[in-house]
Parts: sequence; structure tokens; C-alpha cells
Amino acid sequence: MPKWFNIAVSNDTQGSVPLKMTQDLTTFLIERPEDYDASIVRFDIPNYASPLFKFQTGFYYMSMSYNGHSVTLPVAKDPIVLVRDYIYAWQSYIYMVNDCLQALWTALNALIVLPSTVVPFFAYNESSRLTSLIVDKSAYLATLPIPIKISVNDSFLTKIGGFPMGFNGQPSTGTNTPLQFLILDLKLNTSVINGVTSITMTQQDQSFDNIIDLTSVVITTNLPIVKEFEGSATALPIMNDFVINDVTIATFRNRIVYNAITPYRQVHMQGSQPFRNISFDIFYSDAEFHLTQVSLGPNQSASIKIMFTEKRNQIY
Repeated sequence: MPKWFNIAVSNDTQGSVPLKMTQDLTTFLIERPEDYDASIVRFDIPNYASPLFKFQTGFYYMSMSYNGHSVTLPVAKDPIVLVRDYIYAWQSYIYMVNDCLQALWTALNALIVLPSTVVPFFAYNESSRLTSLIVDKSAYLATLPIPIKISVNDSFLTKIGGFPMGFNGQPSTGTNTPLQFLILDLKLNTSVINGVTSITMTQQDQSFDNIIDLTSVVITTNLPIVKEFEGSATALPIMNDFVINDVTIATFRNRIVYNAITPYRQVHMQGSQPFRNISFDIFYSDAEFHLTQVSLGPNQSASIKIMFTEKRNQIY
């Protein structure tokens, strides 16, 4: 029969602490670790403090062009909304993108007088959870003889996608912005905003999977298990590497709950000496396997359930 062990931790302080669980044992739970495999069959952790993604300076480029004149700028870092180069709220990124649009309009208008003084902007709708691009219909409509055009590079589109786009012929390299927003009159997307007849182009669907850097929850342990290499030159004692699926902007801050189904992920234990302490460190991992320890906020809790199975009786 398997042996079970539950471990939990809570934070009774007024500040956040790294999420680490540790428990001393008064008796030997496992006499000979090498005779057992270990599995995490359940964990429940908070996700209140993980960032959406790390902002990369000089990575997201936008262009604005009109009648043969063009200006290209990167979305610039803004310390007002960035925390150690990380974006924690989607509105923060929208804020920086709109700063870039303002800078583009100002620079282009200095080269040639633009037919509209209204600067385009992106807006996020908390109800639909979609992002929209809002422009002056009289100046940006794609069917105009000479419209103002807004283009972006591939990196930009991975964060704000789902819009009708055209291709302007530039190669998709460097600071080029080959992808052009198509500003179309779709009959129901025209409205008067601040006294200006405007076109609102809205994403057809969310692109949240492309936004977030978080890919998995990685749990390491001090148990005498066989270590593994995973995107790192250093072998780590990884008990569980849970890939998070179906995350939306509405559920991103929810607690992450893992309930294993058979066949369980089993890690081989080794050594003939019993252990008197069990501890776990919980990390977020991005696609490049950069690990960031999960934070446990004030009045929050976390728990893990472990199953130890004898190797001679592998029925789980």
C-alpha cells in the first residue's frame, strides 16, 4: 500500500514570503528510500504575484506613415508601470503602447501636417476582455485615398493580435514593421467619441496565451530523488513540472490547483538512509526554463499531498 504525506504552509505576516514548505518528522516515514517512488498527487498554490511577462526594451516596434513620410519607434520602457522590467497588468502595457502612438503622431506631424489632430489609442474592455484600436475615421480609414497607416513588427503582434492585418512588403526583420492594421468600416464599429467620428477595431479573440511568460509550476524537493535536467545545465531535484493550460486573463490570478490522474508522475528515490525532513520549493517557469520562486502573500496558504509507492508494487 502507498504511504501518504500532507504538508501545508500559511503566511500570517503582513508581507509576502517565498513559498517554501518544510516539515520535520518525528518518526521515519520511509525506512529505505531506494525502495520507493514518490509522486505529488495534489497541490494548491496562490498565483497573486506572478507577472504577465517580462518587457523587452527595443523589441516591440510601431510605425506611423502618411503620404510618403514614416516614423518608426519602439514601445519604450516606462518606470511608472513597470516593476523590475515586468508587466503585472495588461493595462500597463496598453499605457506604454499608447505613449508610443503619441510619440509617433508627434514626430510624424513634425514632418508633414497630418489630416487629424486626434491621436489613435488602444483600449482594454474589462467586460469582453478584448483590446481595441480606436482611430479618427476621417484620417485612418483604409479605403481613403491617402490614409494614415499604423504598422507593427511581429514581436508587437504576439502581444496584441487578433486584428485584421495587411502586409506592406517589408521583410520581417530588425526594426521593420511589415504588419499594417487594416482600419475598416464594419458598419457597427463607428461611433462618436469625444466629438470625433471614430472607428473601433476590436480583437476577434483574446491572445492571452501569447501574452504570458508563465508556462509551468516547478516543484523541487530535498527528498533523495533522481535529479533531472530541464532547460538547465544543472540537474535539479524536480518532483513535479505542471504545465498550465487554458489560462485566460479572467482566470490568471486564480489559485493553481493540480489534481493528478493516473498514471502518476513518479520520481525514483535513492539511498538506504531514512530522512527526517521533507521540504519543497515552488517556482514559476517560463518557456526558457527561467525559474522564479512563487510568493505567498499575507493570509494566504498552500498545500501539497505526496504519495510514496513501493517499487515492487507499481500499481499506481
